Amino acid sequence: MSWLVQLSGDTSDLASLAQSFTGSDIRITHDDQDYILTSDSFACCVDAADVHREAERIIDALNGAACISPGTMQPIRVGAVLGSRADGKHDIFCFMEPVRLRHRVLPVSVKVTHPDGTVKESHPADHLKQWLSLALANEAVAKVFRICANNELGSVDLYRVLEIIAEDVGGLASIESKGWAKESLMRLLKRTANLERHGVQKNQPPPNPIPKSKARALMVEIIHKWLREKTSGSTSE
Repeated sequence: MSWLVQLSGDTSDLASLAQSFTGSDIRITHDDQDYILTSDSFACCVDAADVHREAERIIDALNGAACISPGTMQPIRVGAVLGSRADGKHDIFCFMEPVRLRHRVLPVSVKVTHPDGTVKESHPADHLKQWLSLALANEAVAKVFRICANNELGSVDLYRVLEIIAEDVGGLASIESKGWAKESLMRLLKRTANLERHGVQKNQPPPNPIPKSKARALMVEIIHKWLREKTSGSTSE
């Protein structure tokens, strides 16, 4: 029996993902009614519960990657798990609470016409496909995406991400040496996270905290450069 998993979320986002997740070990398709996730990893699952857990692992990583991606994407959710029989019919093994589909005007593909008349087509979700593959193979990336899937990222969460990346590349000094961020700014994020976590001690003046928007922008830039290094092997932009 082959396994299929229904997905729910913003229809524009799902359409964009379906353009990028094709012909690989993870595929997202549209059957005129639902968006469907299939994965080669489902073949190792023994029952619908295993399939659901594996689908959640994949979609959690995808949602985390989307949170630090250019543009916006609403969270994608795992729906029903289906078993596809040889006669073409589907057995529904479990149901999940559906998420209402919403419509937004987002491009499924972008076409650029160059002066010589050539047309290049790209899909906004192409980089998510690459990042997701990386997350499923690398636990450090998977951890970062799991944290980033929380839409209310505070200084504590952002510093947890920084700690994971610093451990992966050899410390804050290594991040600075790569030109990704100043160590002084990263240490300010640490002090701000400690302030958020523990509060201000009596008679102890608080440090000058880094604004939330600046902290998030700092970490998004570091994450992007870290992912670029992992996917291209380059230590520079």
